[in-house]
Amino acid sequence: MPAPQDTKAFADKLARAGETDRFWRINALEMLWNGCGYDHRPSFWDQDYPLRERAPAVQSQIVRTAGRRLVSLVFGERAFPKLRVERRSFGVELTEPEAAQLQALVDEVVRVASLKRRMREVLTDGLRAGTTVALQSIRAGRPCVDILPAKWCSPTFAADGVTLEKLVVEYKFPDQGKWFVHRRVIQAPRDVTYEPVQIESLEHAPIDWTKVPIAHDLPCAFVAAVWHRNMAESIETSTNVDGHALGEGLESEIGALDMELSQLYRNALYNGDPQMVRIGLDAPELPQGRTASTRDEWTPIASRPAAKRSVAVACDLPEGGDAKLVESSGAGAQIINGAVQELRRVIVDAMGVVLADPAQLGTGELSARALSMLMAPMLATADDLRVEYGDALCLILDQLLRLCAMTPG
Repeated sequence: MPAPQDTKAFADKLARAGETDRFWRINALEMLWNGCGYDHRPSFWDQDYPLRERAPAVQSQIVRTAGRRLVSLVFGERAFPKLRVERRSFGVELTEPEAAQLQALVDEVVRVASLKRRMREVLTDGLRAGTTVALQSIRAGRPCVDILPAKWCSPTFAADGVTLEKLVVEYKFPDQGKWFVHRRVIQAPRDVTYEPVQIESLEHAPIDWTKVPIAHDLPCAFVAAVWHRNMAESIETSTNVDGHALGEGLESEIGALDMELSQLYRNALYNGDPQMVRIGLDAPELPQGRTASTRDEWTPIASRPAAKRSVAVACDLPEGGDAKLVESSGAGAQIINGAVQELRRVIVDAMGVVLADPAQLGTGELSARALSMLMAPMLATADDLRVEYGDALCLILDQLLRLCAMTPG
């Protein structure tokens, strides 16, 4: 554990950079999901740096792959829950025609708001960042759901710890070489959006928003937004506004897996191309070409000269000379492949996901019992998420119905 003074110094450094430690933590989780967490590292082929400091050449994308499979299980086209209106609830009893009319309204809101697609995006955002924010509104007479990045948002909860009393959305954006700050405050009875404020640098001084002109000022009876913590423990709801991303806590394991895959790729490149060795007296130089670029196509560098090798290229050996192909035994590749398999197992077990390889399942048909046992951990995780996000779906639909009832026409 870092010392308190080190933690404070790190937080102060982040604050001077213009963002909070929460912003950078969520941003790192998003980069892990998107596969761009190594952008700040040098190329894997840049030998000026130690191997551990380079960016992997191969990325497994294991978190995003696992997350997409969970999303398909929870809110896929065949798995999306059926929303049904009960005739009796909270002491109110509806007649059969009233229940049918309300059911038709619910179905229409689900269709118009594209809730099937939106809920997949809500779940994806929660798995990626640990927290998802869904903002409901009526635009051009149609119910809409917008998903806001949680790193931009600051919530204030009611006593139940779920209902939002206030939501502040603030972020920085560039425009024509200048930086601006956007701020929106949603708190009944007003929804206020301020004019963008230009700042000289990201390390700007606090802004007095009471002196900033208002761009939009709309009435609102309640904060029509759902703040959902992904996979949050019950004891954390009162102390932490965020949940847990799917890949949270597995950054080191995922980095090790990507590096092992990169080394396996490099091993195949080097050992899969046998080296010709000449034995005997001095032999004439082989035809010269150039080596392939050691970086990707976006950052080419000059390549060193090298001997051309091809079945169409022949060379003469002096009398008494010999030539042999030197090939690797593959022992190093086997060690790396074993590490890849173990790291992959540890990661998917920690995420509660099953990523079965069809080649390992065999060519024969598996029984339903064998399949259920194989997929049991993933089905259990999907069931937990279905309960979590099923409640979020009901809250979103409830807010959309309230907005429809309050909107004239």
